[in-house]
Amino acid sequence: MYELITSAFNGYTISYRGIPSLCWHRIVISLMVAIVSGFIFFFSLYFVSILHFTVEKAGIMMACYGIGTAIGGLLGGKLSDKITPSIVSTIALLIMAIAFLILGAITAPVTLALCLFCIGLSAYAFITSNTLWILNYCKIEAIRNKAINIIYVTLNLGIGVGAFLVSLLSKHGFIILFHLATLLLLLSAIYLFLLRIFTKNHIHTREILNDQHETASEQQKRRNVAVVVLACVFLAGFFIAQISTTYPIYIHDKFYHLGIKAVGILFILSAALIVLFQAPINYRLSKYNKLLLLGLGLFLMGFGILLLSFAFTYFIVIIACIIQTLGDILFFATAQFVCYQLGISSRKGHSIGLYRSVYASSLIVGPAVGGFIYDRSSGDLLWVICGIIGLIGLIACLRYKNLYATIITK
Repeated sequence: MYELITSAFNGYTISYRGIPSLCWHRIVISLMVAIVSGFIFFFSLYFVSILHFTVEKAGIMMACYGIGTAIGGLLGGKLSDKITPSIVSTIALLIMAIAFLILGAITAPVTLALCLFCIGLSAYAFITSNTLWILNYCKIEAIRNKAINIIYVTLNLGIGVGAFLVSLLSKHGFIILFHLATLLLLLSAIYLFLLRIFTKNHIHTREILNDQHETASEQQKRRNVAVVVLACVFLAGFFIAQISTTYPIYIHDKFYHLGIKAVGILFILSAALIVLFQAPINYRLSKYNKLLLLGLGLFLMGFGILLLSFAFTYFIVIIACIIQTLGDILFFATAQFVCYQLGISSRKGHSIGLYRSVYASSLIVGPAVGGFIYDRSSGDLLWVICGIIGLIGLIACLRYKNLYATIITK
């Protein structure tokens, strides 16, 4: 029995081994930022219940955060290509810390909206630049694949911890949360700054990349695959937008006798599955074509949402949640990894930033489109559309998977 447990444990932990120690430092900083990001999900509650704004006004202010994320991802990537990812990450942390500090001291809607924009901008600029640094530092593809999955696990874990801290500390007032966020971000910025100083020479030698020289035809093929991948990212973001907006409403209305826990159980289950199985599953599947995994992930996300149309019992909803989460596990880390692989060496930051910006844009558009379909027709129609979208994405990825394999093996 002991040998069986040891074997199982080793099989699980192997997906976390081999990551350079310097990368782990930045993964820990990512965790701090993710914890702070978990606070953001409760901002609308602060605006409505504490500052007494209308739901409409709170929604407009939160939209400013979304616009900031869309710009921040691309800006962070472009700046990382021109200077260094470490500098961009440090500046982004400082801006985010200042914005949180100001947020707790103001009540004017315009100023609050500006702070939210800065938080979204700096948060995605940090995630983009920090991810780029880690992927650049990991020279072996297998290690990069592990690293990107660990980053994704860290982000989900941090958001969960952040939500827990909100439930624990919000009774003492939201101001204490804003001050805690400021403290965590300032400490992270200082730590990152010191880390860069004391390991500067070592990092400099590891971040150098060789430019690739391609013909115009090869560049066009690379762009074609990138367009397909980014289109899939937008569609996946549309799914996530429904899970955060129309999905909870549908579940609550259909299983009203269970109360709010009908929704809470699903979110907890999804987060737990990602934290536990994100890295091991993708490590086991790392030998397969990444575009195939990406398409399969998008299909499973769409199929899991489609099953809601047939959810006559809550058990079917749980099965649908598991399938959708499995698609989430396969898709997002793989999509970010593919975007990095498709970018030429001098514009890796641009590629990662574009991924972040496209995803953020879908989170802005998705709630409006999904809400329109939900109100004008029904949730069932919206879930069917999601299923069709997932199938189309799978077909597109199958169409281009061989071309992708040709590009990355050059």
